[in-house]
Amino acid sequence: MTHGRLFVLATVVLLSAASARRSVGEVRRERTERRPTVTEIGEPYSISMATLRREADKISDMRDFLTRNGYPDYAEVQEVAPQWPWESYEVRLYYMHWNVEVDFGHVLFSSALADLGVEKFQGEIAPEKRHEITVILQARQMPPEPPAVEVPAVVAPMAPAPANEPAALAPPPAPSNL
Repeated sequence: MTHGRLFVLATVVLLSAASARRSVGEVRRERTERRPTVTEIGEPYSISMATLRREADKISDMRDFLTRNGYPDYAEVQEVAPQWPWESYEVRLYYMHWNVEVDFGHVLFSSALADLGVEKFQGEIAPEKRHEITVILQARQMPPEPPAVEVPAVVAPMAPAPANEPAALAPPPAPSNL
């Protein structure tokens, strides 16, 4: 009986560990050739220019870069494996006309330096990323399709002719047999 319980317990532990490993394996963790020291976690997500302004308040170098060069054509956030003293994400700016990607990170160093952040990478936009951004930007510029409007198939009845005008479509008078 004791061996049976131990077997069931061991089976449950092994199955739960296997299912946990499978769920962790579904998240993309990748080191790119361009940035071998950074492990990207999951897919990046697009951010609005308002969100970019809020991030610039926390990342001093990015705020200065935006002041000098203007806002990018596209911006996104990429979650990364945390490495002290860095925050666990990067803000990536893409300038299509210059073919430049610039990545910034927030440094967790001291509460006295709450807005400390630096440029972590600057280089050309990878061709596949450039294509992805181009498709996104084109989709944003297309006007949305108008909603389908159903036209009711109801025919309104004709209004009767006014009393002082003869009826235009009145039937002819019946012949009299006198």
